Order: sequence, then structure tokens, then C-alpha cells
Amino acid sequence: PFGSFPSKLYLYNSDLDLSVLFVPKNNSLTDCKDPEFINKTLTKISKKLDSNKEITNISIIHAEIKLIKCKMKGIPID
Repeated sequence: PFGSFPSKLYLYNSDLDLSVLFVPKNNSLTDCKDPEFINKTLTKISKKLDSNKEITNISIIHAEIKLIKCKMKGIPID
């Protein structure tokens, strides 16, 4: 498990963590491990988020666990 909640390092004023579950059309998880596929998927998600005017500061973080950081109504989300 990743994140501050499972490790008990969270603070009452910390950010909001969201997870996205991706189920491929062909029911194969092989694509989900492909770095190019992951980058394309994160780019598509970030573009969708960018179309919402309430979501700001959108950035893709290329760490061990890839993620998108943004803010919605001033609340940090990743």
C-alpha cells in the first residue's frame, strides 16, 4: 500500500488521495504495466481534468507510482 493513510503518516489538513481503476477492454492487464500506455493514459486523464475550470495546477508526476496532482476548489488532490 502507498500513501499517508496506510502508513499512518497523514495529517488532518493533508491532501485528498484518489485512485483510478482501469479495466482494459480485452480484460488483459498486460497493457497496464507498459510505461508508454501509462503515460498516454495519464495524459488523457489530465486533459479531461483540464477541461473542468474548477480544477487547477494539474501536473503528471513520474515517480515509482505515477500520479496526477491537481487542486479542486483549493483542495490538493493526487
